[in-house]
Amino acid sequence: MGAEVSESMTPEQFGGACIATRTLLESHLGRAIAAGRDEANPCSLRHLSWMLARATCFYIEERKEKANRWLGYVQGVMAARDLATLEELKRANMPPGEAYDASKV
Repeated sequence: MGAEVSESMTPEQFGGACIATRTLLESHLGRAIAAGRDEANPCSLRHLSWMLARATCFYIEERKEKANRWLGYVQGVMAARDLATLEELKRANMPPGEAYDASKV
């Protein structure tokens, strides 16, 4: 049995984090990215975009652990490929209106 998470995002908040992550991805490139599954290249921008869309569906379906893993994977690849900074990714996951406090991270 896994540990219970005391605080959980609402589906809207999780979807917002996925949208913010996709926005970071697209803003770095300066263009929209067509989402599409690409098992042969799981780090491709197309596949990462597809994973963000699927992660939102998983969260709504109450498959939150899988959704969080997928969002974390996408964000990890983005950080490793210098497509976003860790600061940008942390902010993407924050609830709207919450002030950023570096000492809490």
